[in-house]
Amino acid sequence: MNKPKIGLALSGGGVRGLAHIGVLQLLEESKISIAYLAGTSMGGIIAGLYAAGISAPELRERGLHTNILELLRPAPHHYGLLGHQKIREFLIKLLGSADITFSDLQIPVTVMATDVETGELIALNNGPLIPALLATSSFPFVFGPVRHCDRWLVDGGILNNYPIDIVRQMGAERVIGVDTPPSIQLAVPGEADFPRLSLKALIDRKINLVDWKTPFLIAESSAISMMSLINQQRAELSPPDFQLSISLPGIGTFMPGKNKEIIDAGYAVARNHRAQLRAQLEQPVLAASLRRGLNFVRRLRRAWNAYHEPLYSPFPPIRELPAPPQVTPPS
Repeated sequence: MNKPKIGLALSGGGVRGLAHIGVLQLLEESKISIAYLAGTSMGGIIAGLYAAGISAPELRERGLHTNILELLRPAPHHYGLLGHQKIREFLIKLLGSADITFSDLQIPVTVMATDVETGELIALNNGPLIPALLATSSFPFVFGPVRHCDRWLVDGGILNNYPIDIVRQMGAERVIGVDTPPSIQLAVPGEADFPRLSLKALIDRKINLVDWKTPFLIAESSAISMMSLINQQRAELSPPDFQLSISLPGIGTFMPGKNKEIIDAGYAVARNHRAQLRAQLEQPVLAASLRRGLNFVRRLRRAWNAYHEPLYSPFPPIRELPAPPQVTPPS
């Protein structure tokens, strides 16, 4: 009996996305091979690095010794508080080349981005890898948009933070979804604490980025309220065959110093569900397809009942970008 092709969908979540490394480590130890990968934001970065041949133990080692604050540098003139240069340098060092493309990867990967001019959801799966990874993780207003393939692109989590449907479209017969939902407690300081966090103070480097923890959490909370409705509808219409939800209470998108705790949490959740995961993956393809079909009918009925009061289209248009043109440098 042929084994089903397994797809892995990795959600966004900023630093919480390091939990994906722990899940990948458990999958490697369990000899569960991944045929397709799709990810958004940090999930997209982890998917791209893993598909490039960087093993889960290597990713863990890097994750344990990387301080996220060292990768964040102010660049307010680029339509966001922070620039991409340090992250770009970090990715080049990890990948060993600035010129790696999607066609060089060992596993097919799609990462999600949003076109800020058209509002379209963009599936990135060809051309240069590093600009795509920067685009999928460009959290709006915190990072500036990335110019890629004649578009201005930002984080795909705005429209699809958990690309289960995308990895299934790629050809996966079984989909494992790994979600790192937000769980933050926002304590806003008194009004008197905010003047020192002025944009000018940040530009002049008179304050440390740690002082911007509360503004980052405010930005995250605002974005989450906008994104959650769209992403909830997408997940309900295209759920994974098996879901791992990593709960990380109190850990926000940009919170430093929790890397080991986050990676270990991902590994622990995957280990605790290993038996159920194996049973699900070994289920015959036809039985799994019938089960998904019945679940889809139920969800469609609920959607039809609520159709008179839609909030958002659950499936914004998805477009794949053409491969960027090959430019020959002048001799």
